[in-house]
Order: sequence, then structure tokens, then C-alpha cells
Amino acid sequence: MSTAGTPGSPNDELEEEVNQMAEKLADYRAAVLDKLNTNLPSILASTSLVVEKNVDFGSQFQPGPSHPPDFAAVESEAVGSLRKQEQDEAEKLQLLKQKFLSNANAVSSVSRKMKEITECMEKIDKLEPQNGVIHRAFKRKRE
Repeated sequence: MSTAGTPGSPNDELEEEVNQMAEKLADYRAAVLDKLNTNLPSILASTSLVVEKNVDFGSQFQPGPSHPPDFAAVESEAVGSLRKQEQDEAEKLQLLKQKFLSNANAVSSVSRKMKEITECMEKIDKLEPQNGVIHRAFKRKRE
């Protein structure tokens, strides 16, 4: 006796749940990407301000009678270190963006694979041995 075609059967209910989960995943994925696109620039802007505030120009030299202050050298060193920091931050940002995109792209494939696994498990559970033996690897423990 199979209830696969009747309305309200467990298959229909499970299929509806899977469809709802797929919609939720798609909505969540879109929301996360939107949040990332809106929040990431402001976060990076705030961190670059912190980096600029932490630069200490006074530690580069100690003016005194034997060392006249050379502001041009200090300024060029500071600008050079800021440029290197900006390059490092840009590389980190690019790597972060790549990781986010790869993770976001992986969500759809993972959800698809989970759906396939669930379908296979349901089929295995519903198998009725008809003069055949189901290998123990395909049997699940029933609790």
C-alpha cells in the first residue's frame, strides 16, 4: 500500500518542507550578500581610520642638538608605511571577498546535495524487500 499519490501524504509534506527550506536559503543568501555589500565598505573605512590614528610620527626621531629634525624624511617614511598597510589591507579585502563569494556559491550546491541525500534516505527507508536482501550498509537503525 503506497500513499505517495494521496494528498497530505508524508512525501507531499516532506516535499513542501524542502521547498520552503530552499526558499528560505535563497532569501537568506540574498540578504547576506546585500548586508555584506552595504556593511563591508563602512567596516573597512572605520578600520583604516584606526590604522591612520595609530601611526606615531613622534617615535621616528628624537629631536635634539645633535639630531636636527628632518620632517621630510619622517613624512616620507610614514607615507610609505601607510601605502604598504593599504596594500596589505587591499589584499586581505580581496581574499575576504573571494572567500565570501565561494561560500555563498557553495550554499546552493550544499543544499542541493542535502536534498538529494534526503531523497535517497527516504527511498531506502521505503524499500520493501521482495525476495531480495538489502545490504546492511543501506539499512538505518530504527529507534
